[in-house]
Amino acid sequence: IMKRLIYTALIAATGIFGSCINNDIPTAKIEADITAFQVEGQVGNAVISRTNRTITVELNETVNIANVAVTEFAVEAEDGITEVKTQLKTGDKISLLSPYTVTLTTYQDYEWTITATQTISRSVTVENQVGSAVFDPAEKTVKVYVDMSHPLNNIKVTGMKLGQDGSTIDPDFTTVHDFTSPVEFTVKYEGRSEKWKVSVLHVDGAITGESDPWAKFANLYGIYSGSDSEVTFEYRVKGASSWSTAPAGSVTASGGDASCKLPGLTPVTTYEYRLALGEVKGETSEFTTETADQLLGMSFDEWHSVKSGSKDV
Repeated sequence: IMKRLIYTALIAATGIFGSCINNDIPTAKIEADITAFQVEGQVGNAVISRTNRTITVELNETVNIANVAVTEFAVEAEDGITEVKTQLKTGDKISLLSPYTVTLTTYQDYEWTITATQTISRSVTVENQVGSAVFDPAEKTVKVYVDMSHPLNNIKVTGMKLGQDGSTIDPDFTTVHDFTSPVEFTVKYEGRSEKWKVSVLHVDGAITGESDPWAKFANLYGIYSGSDSEVTFEYRVKGASSWSTAPAGSVTASGGDASCKLPGLTPVTTYEYRLALGEVKGETSEFTTETADQLLGMSFDEWHSVKSGSKDV
């Protein structure tokens, strides 16, 4: 009986003291990184950002971006010891049509995003064409311009490439001649298909094209029908009352294609611009210049001299 009483008391005491014990030891925080990544058909090295947990790769145009083979994939925990678990491995095939998320797990989960870029060479040519075809890959549209005298219901397409090398186009573009309204073509490549709309339009004078702004200059583009010598670009700060003309040496015009590298711009400023052909003006478009990045120490505000031997440096 005495032993039983002592045993019961010990159990009770253990329960009492045990209920007061808390696990205050925090879970270890061990970050994980992707240290190497490569896919089949990759151009150059992958750009890996440990800070942003992102990877960017460039693919050549023969790669099926919806079925990309991973040829190298390496991960590592910051302590070099902890096991890193992930759903991806070398040899897997993934779709990079949209950003692909990889989760690395140690004691916590760390999400990485893999993004691919792919430049595809596209072209459409027709008889009596003015300038180059204008492509919008996001909307999957193409605009081709011809002289006003050429009827849109009698267009002869001399070449068309809307997809990757080896892709097919339906219908056969050599059989399509009526472009009084946009014509839809289906492009197929390795089991994937996408639809493009091709429009043929008349050009009379100047058509303002796209822009590619940087911090202190911008590349401007347009299409025109007329004399090369009359082509220029006009620009102004948005809201200003008067237009300025691009420096003559900055404008190139040939065969209906016009371009300009417009210098002397102010960073983080919105400009309006238009293509001009003599007195004929294209539609007004706009762009905003980028921020001018400054290299560390280039302001000279924190420069000072220090002794090095007997000379100041």
